[in-house]
Amino acid sequence: MKKPLELTSHTGIIINASKYRDKDCVVSLVGDGVKGVYRAINAYLPTNKNHVSTLVFSKVRLDVGGYSDHPSISSTVLLKNHAEVYENLFFSSALAIVQDIIINLFQDGDHIQTEYLESLLDFKNPNDGQILFGVLVTILHLSENLGILDVSLSCPVCGKKLKRTACYDFELGGLICNDCQEDNFLSDSKEDKIKILIKAYKVTPDKMMIEINKMFGLELIEELARHIENSVGYHMKSLENFKKWFFNL
Repeated sequence: MKKPLELTSHTGIIINASKYRDKDCVVSLVGDGVKGVYRAINAYLPTNKNHVSTLVFSKVRLDVGGYSDHPSISSTVLLKNHAEVYENLFFSSALAIVQDIIINLFQDGDHIQTEYLESLLDFKNPNDGQILFGVLVTILHLSENLGILDVSLSCPVCGKKLKRTACYDFELGGLICNDCQEDNFLSDSKEDKIKILIKAYKVTPDKMMIEINKMFGLELIEELARHIENSVGYHMKSLENFKKWFFNL
């Protein structure tokens, strides 16, 4: 038999709670720079105080024990309920894109820059342009965590600090300096999208609530999604649904 685990506490955002067998639940928690996956015994019973399936996108503290091969949640403390997310269908549907990436492309114990997701969930009464900027920033940093993008103001091709840029190419790693743009025969990118990307690269989590043009924001998220698919082979159905519901695309 596996050795029992010492009870530990983990604080973060519940990103997913999926049913396992008849009554149990597998919970993905994102917090303190890491993704953790835990089992909640009998969590789908309505009488269970650890009914975590209702707490997706909420900030919680999980007390975890059990055994090393299947750690389980012994208690759940709600720290911040982000129920307002569900009152804004545009917001919750856009968050589903971020959720999709974390659930399917990050494993238990993987590093994630969780502060961007936490800041996004703290948005108060955001408009659509602000939501898309927050989602864009979060996906940029998730892509960096996956090792497929460089979210810095240095050229990913030559490594030099960017002085001026008229081009980005996610396949090459991000914002491209003028010399490397010329060397790689790249056309200028749309100026408005360059400006949005520079803002997204520079912004700190506490300053993320910036309004951008919705269509430019969507186009950048689509381009990132294609880059993710080309890099790791994962197609995001959540983005297709989002485009169909809100942009008739």
